Amino acid sequence: MWAPELHYLNERWYVYFAADDGNNDNHRMYCLEGGTDANNSLAGSYNFESQLKAKTDRWAIDGSPFEYNNQLFFVWSGWEGTVNTVQKFYIAKMDNPYTISGGRVKISEPDHPWEMIGQPLVNEGTEALIHNGTISIIYSASGSWTIMPPSVKTIFLKS
Repeated sequence: MWAPELHYLNERWYVYFAADDGNNDNHRMYCLEGGTDANNSLAGSYNFESQLKAKTDRWAIDGSPFEYNNQLFFVWSGWEGTVNTVQKFYIAKMDNPYTISGGRVKISEPDHPWEMIGQPLVNEGTEALIHNGTISIIYSASGSWTIMPPSVKTIFLKS
């Protein structure tokens, strides 16, 4: 299990996390659905809801949902293909808090020198910040195992 996140969406609690079967190539995003008490995420039990997957169903970690203009979106770090050479960021619309409704769209990949330290190239840890109609996606760049501390970059998505 990797990088769990807790979110309150559509009047329920959800835990988003990545997991695999012991083979890193099989890392995928999953969702647990919990209780309805907005003030207490521990009130009630959690049930496995589903795997969150775009039509491509590729390696994925660090997924995070957000809502904008009454539409849910999911952002995550993933591989373009089936080989770990570069972790890129993808976004997709969601039908509900546990279902990606279509294909993924790449919104970022390592392209600055400070993002390209170590192998494989890594962008991960997405979080959406929304202020005055502007969506900012912040994230970590370069591998945590490199000699240079990870950097943070922001992507601005316009409405």
